Amino acid sequence: KYYMAERILLPFLSDWCRSYGYKLLICGRAIGNDFEERTFFSSITNADYDFISRASNVSSYSHIDSAGIVVSIDSSMGYESLARKNRTAIFSIRSEILGWEDFEFGYPGEYTNNGAFWTNQIDQSEFKRVLEFIHTVSLSQWISTLDGILPEIIKSNPNNSLVSAEINKLLSSIQD
Repeated sequence: KYYMAERILLPFLSDWCRSYGYKLLICGRAIGNDFEERTFFSSITNADYDFISRASNVSSYSHIDSAGIVVSIDSSMGYESLARKNRTAIFSIRSEILGWEDFEFGYPGEYTNNGAFWTNQIDQSEFKRVLEFIHTVSLSQWISTLDGILPEIIKSNPNNSLVSAEINKLLSSIQD
């Protein structure tokens, strides 16, 4: 039941990508041995997609940064993609399937079921609405949309300067 979200969403995404000239790519999660993931995706759908193996701890970032549109069901990588200002759709439909509110968009924050780039509902018209928005929105409007909500959801600190500053302060206090 947990993976019903993928079973619902992949065929829709495959059709949508085909109609807009996108190639559907699935980024693997496991590093090295991705046999189980590949087997899983091929068993749940005959959608047209390519599977991209995760080569290292950071290889997924280059994949999401080069994608035209990133789609996530409820992964932290989806939220990280938003923080990196990538055009990202969040389909938090696992919340409806399992009845678990902690899988809703932005949890533990309280957000509407549908927003500019997300939906918690299993509804193909909502899937299409979200993807159409992301596909057609101007870059400046996309950034403005993110700036209005992102600080509440996830922080971005490129090069980890805040963490580095804290570590340096701690190291400095130990050396004194």
